[in-house]
Amino acid sequence: MKINRQKIKVQLKILWFAATSVFRKTYIANVCGHRTKRKGATVAFGERYVMGMPLEKNGRPDHCLECIGKMAIQCGWCGKPIRVGDYVTPYSPKPNMPEYARYHQDSPKGPRTVVGCCRSSCREIPGDEHGQWLPPGKVARCASLIEQLTGAVEAGDECPVIIAKA
Repeated sequence: MKINRQKIKVQLKILWFAATSVFRKTYIANVCGHRTKRKGATVAFGERYVMGMPLEKNGRPDHCLECIGKMAIQCGWCGKPIRVGDYVTPYSPKPNMPEYARYHQDSPKGPRTVVGCCRSSCREIPGDEHGQWLPPGKVARCASLIEQLTGAVEAGDECPVIIAKA
């Protein structure tokens, strides 16, 4: 029997947060208004994971842990969860896409693409991340490594410039 160390680590982390939850401060979320802890376990499509949320200027998180879990989507290719904060990459849609596939318009003049995860089993090219999945359910677009190297990013596009030191 093979032991999955990654699953054990996640389960231990969830157990730790559950055991220490009573000692953590409770906040009222800015956007949804629910009571929440800043860090804790949440569920997305049956998969439990630990999430930590940044505090805003008023000292409270924007969303509760339950609402953050509900903002997760499924990858248009493998169906696994894309959680808030995960890196995503757009792919051209194929015929007969599943109903849960989310579409993203890269730019007004660009093609409509399907939001996919960046797991090695899904992405076509390593380093092909094009953004992050952020609340309230949108892609925060950035230039991919390939776009930067080929100069495909046009003037006026909302993409950061990344400079790597040698």
